[in-house]
Amino acid sequence: MKRQNDNLKSILAIVFLCLVAFRGVLFSPGLVGRTWDWATFTLRDQALILETFYQYSWWGQIALGFPITYNANFYSDSIIYWLSYLLGGVLASKLIFVLFLILGAHFMYLYCRKLGIGPLSALIGAIFYIFNPPVYSRIVTGHVSVLLGYALMPVFLILLADAIKGGNSFFIKSILAGIVLSVLGSSHQMVLGCAFIITLVMILGYLFSRRYFFRALSVGCIVLFVFTALSMYWIYPFFKNMASGSATYFRGDISVQEELVPRIAKWKSTSNNFFNAVIMKSRLGMDTENVYPIPKLLIVPWYISGYIILLLICLSFFKKPYMRIKWIFAIIALIGVFLTTGYNTFLGRLLYERVLMKVMAVFFEYSVTNRFALLVFLSYAVLLAYGLDVFRGYLEKLKGSKI
Repeated sequence: MKRQNDNLKSILAIVFLCLVAFRGVLFSPGLVGRTWDWATFTLRDQALILETFYQYSWWGQIALGFPITYNANFYSDSIIYWLSYLLGGVLASKLIFVLFLILGAHFMYLYCRKLGIGPLSALIGAIFYIFNPPVYSRIVTGHVSVLLGYALMPVFLILLADAIKGGNSFFIKSILAGIVLSVLGSSHQMVLGCAFIITLVMILGYLFSRRYFFRALSVGCIVLFVFTALSMYWIYPFFKNMASGSATYFRGDISVQEELVPRIAKWKSTSNNFFNAVIMKSRLGMDTENVYPIPKLLIVPWYISGYIILLLICLSFFKKPYMRIKWIFAIIALIGVFLTTGYNTFLGRLLYERVLMKVMAVFFEYSVTNRFALLVFLSYAVLLAYGLDVFRGYLEKLKGSKI
């Protein structure tokens, strides 16, 4: 009963914060637009017409249109179109982001609680997960598919954790995790983040426990199979094009080699420096998809809060419980940091040149290094919550009473 009351309080707090944060949008008249990439529609019939476009292999949203094997934003766009049809474009344009953020924060709260984190610490970690610069930038730019991934990533982690624990629901939870992973496939960087998590769980499980490794390996195989089966509509034509040499063209009459030059330049330009990546400060610019600077009045509080978060993350390792999951997320965070630094660090350059650049389609997708920021903020959210729990424990010892 107490757990249910805590869950209810957390969702009410999250809804309240989201309503306050979006009050200017929610209570403004008219349809709310974005910088680029998507829009809702004034007329309901427009939404249904666009929904039918997914039946064809021509995508007309960019330039004059071009043929594609699948639309990467299938799930998120479908949600937008149906909300526009059911609620009208004006209301849908205001609710879509609030809905995703509320769901993302609530699911992250539930995941933190499953990891043994206290209710208040889990709530703060969940709030940090959705109120951060990458999320803000995605909202303004209209990258709804990315926000769908933010909302569903904790669901994937919950199912993955339950499946690895074994029990009667092992097989079902593994299948459900694969289904969620296929939905995350509508936003490519989310798929890669999930792949990192699965791989790290298996490898680290092998290092610490052979029994854990085989459980994680079996879960990973089931998840991968379900994901592949449900994503075959784009995986098959993608690899067929790669094998046949059809992938020599990037888009229309632009060859991969022609596109490679500006993509490498973008990769070098958007690569963050290590210090800024650690304290969660991205290089600004349209090319980074992170345009808006820190307001002058918030520069000092920003850096102070960044250091406090890092101290709390370090503090989380001063208590032994849950050390395996803490190290898993610490390594994921480091991978995210080095990938966002890209060209500017040895390990970042190594990961790009020796892994991502081996498949040009993957490199083109991640030539903007800031797209790996999810790995950092996801890991920081969990470790911050653990650190707050440890800090609270120290305060309880000092004061001799519970807080």
